[in-house]
Amino acid sequence: MHIRDLKERRNMKNTTEKSSKKKLNFWFKFTMFFVIIFFFVAIIKMNIQINDMKAELKVAESEFQQRQLSIEKIKAEIDSLPNSVEELDEETIKKIANEKLDLRDSDVIIFATSQPN
Repeated sequence: MHIRDLKERRNMKNTTEKSSKKKLNFWFKFTMFFVIIFFFVAIIKMNIQINDMKAELKVAESEFQQRQLSIEKIKAEIDSLPNSVEELDEETIKKIANEKLDLRDSDVIIFATSQPN
């Protein structure tokens, strides 16, 4: 009887080990499934962010080029001006004051209407 009890215990032990292995195997697969899903979603999000940043880079580069052109235009205007104030004639000074500083002579009359067009 003693041997029979040992065999039964061994069989019970084997069945509990098998069921615990099955449970462990299930939880391992379950966990791995969600880990893979997490990484898949993370990769998709990163690709979207990369594409957005590439678009922002293109916009920034075009703005940079536009500003470079405006800087070159301003430099050309500055270079075209006379080297000293003494060389400037009165008309050039008035033109610069009018265009850049929005200043007018005292004898200039400015008309304004309050009605919309």
